[in-house]
Amino acid sequence: MDWEQFFGCLLMCILRSVDELKGRVALVTGSSRGIGRAIALALAEAGAEIVVNFMRRAEDARAVELRVRELGRTCASIQADVSSAGEVERLVRESESAWGRSTPW
Repeated sequence: MDWEQFFGCLLMCILRSVDELKGRVALVTGSSRGIGRAIALALAEAGAEIVVNFMRRAEDARAVELRVRELGRTCASIQADVSSAGEVERLVRESESAWGRSTPW
């Protein structure tokens, strides 16, 4: 088991103790790889719809989006540089327009 799988398992254990996430939308920054990817997938497994945020790795983001959809959840990938306030505002606006609301985790 690599660190990403371990972190995903740990997060799932934590999520089992929180309220049901069905019908909620999670905007996960940096979710095209690493810990962000593990968080996005764990939230999807817990029932959340997912916004995959990426900066440069569009192919990796599409792979996460595909995996989220395989879990039966809706998903959107949105490119944005979260070090820029304007980009963050756009990311939230696009997330809200995709679902009518956004609930960042």
